[in-house]
Amino acid sequence: LQQAELAASAQQKVCAERDVRRMEEQARVLSEDLEQSARVQALTPWELKTIPRIGEYHALTLFYLGQTMVSQNRDREAAACYQYTLQWQLRTHKYDRGQWVSSCLWLAQYYLSEGLFPDTLHCLKAAQLLQPKDPSEETKQQMNRLRAEYDYRLLKLFVEIRELRAKHKGDPVALREALAKSFVEIHEEQGVWVLRFKPHSGGPVQAFRGLPIDDPITEIPLVETLSDATELYHRSRQGYERALQFYDLDGYTEERIHCLFDLADLRALLAQFHTDPDQKVELQLQRVPLLRELLPNLNPLLFANVVRQLLFELGSLHRTVAAMRLEQRRKAGDRQYDGLINGWLREAIENFTKFIANFHEEFDQLNENHMKTKEESKVPFKLIPEYVMPYLMGLVNIAQCHTRLLPADAQAQNRSIDCAMEAYRKALVEGQRAMKEYCSGASASESSGAGGACSHGEVVAEDGTASGLKCDELREQISMCEQMLQLLPTSKRGVPS
Repeated sequence: LQQAELAASAQQKVCAERDVRRMEEQARVLSEDLEQSARVQALTPWELKTIPRIGEYHALTLFYLGQTMVSQNRDREAAACYQYTLQWQLRTHKYDRGQWVSSCLWLAQYYLSEGLFPDTLHCLKAAQLLQPKDPSEETKQQMNRLRAEYDYRLLKLFVEIRELRAKHKGDPVALREALAKSFVEIHEEQGVWVLRFKPHSGGPVQAFRGLPIDDPITEIPLVETLSDATELYHRSRQGYERALQFYDLDGYTEERIHCLFDLADLRALLAQFHTDPDQKVELQLQRVPLLRELLPNLNPLLFANVVRQLLFELGSLHRTVAAMRLEQRRKAGDRQYDGLINGWLREAIENFTKFIANFHEEFDQLNENHMKTKEESKVPFKLIPEYVMPYLMGLVNIAQCHTRLLPADAQAQNRSIDCAMEAYRKALVEGQRAMKEYCSGASASESSGAGGACSHGEVVAEDGTASGLKCDELREQISMCEQMLQLLPTSKRGVPS
């Protein structure tokens, strides 16, 4: 008996060791598969099915992997990991409702950013169905914000389709081609235009089977009238305003910024459906306090990108309003707004000037920190590839606003032309410097360590990602500045001294 027990114990030990080795091998294979999928950035829900299953540990690994990818802004891969985890938890009934809802709302946000409206709505319904009996205030407001953003993005899509239809009027083939890359298509049924959502395989509709949720929407009427657009606008605005009562700058800075930006843009979208120029101007001006609210409360260095975005939006907004009144003045000869037009253009110039100054402040701060640690002399101002085009666009906007000012006399027109030429010169200098630095055909890493470069395509940043700087576009911008510096003096000579 003792010998039999010892033999059985030894056999169990061998089996246990074999099981451990098998689990370790499966974990190694899983790790290699995930690593390979991440490298090619093609981790999708149906591909995940080929990865060896290790039950709960496998799902947990994918969940943590998803969190890591979120922090690296690899949202597509993170969505695949989250969706598989949520699907596995539903199938095994092993989940915490609060955690499940939180992950599902993140998934809804991802699908919304991709323009997949049926998938977004399906995730929102699933989250609402499985939320705890007493959900946290944060969860409730997150759901409010997502529903508001759903309506906002839907209205934005309708505006984009409206613009495409106007651009390709009478050419349905060109319109279809323009919409080909999106997840929607439009068609006419009995005189009514309908927006149809293209089917998307591998989404949450298939993943969350078993939940009592209605079939996903496949098509909706196209919003074409002011009354329909206003209904969508009010629904979205109310959701954002409810969320803003909870999201303060102390604990939810990013969320509050996000809501205020969207609320401001909502008014610009609704203005597209108005035909009355006064209403259009009024809606544009309603955006100003929403955007200005943030500026005094944000550190311009810690939130440099957000501050620059705010300043550029405010500059563009005032320039747009001035352009609308200038067009009205040109068509009807109405000069009652001349003072306001100049005021809006000067406001635009001030915001664009602050926008440019913010780049220099950020560079000076980095320079100062560098000198403290390395004890080296100050290096001259230089734009990284990502900043080149925004910086040039800021200067070009300043120049164009100066040329649109309504002069009181010849001297004022001369001063405006001088200011415009100064902005174009600065843009030309920085553009030529960037062209030499990043688009000479040599690797920038050989000359400055700023990243790869090419003569025609997109410049690669230092971290290996696309920088957004395209050499062809940079050449066009430089050429435009050169042409304006040749044309503007001729306008100046035509003014009596």
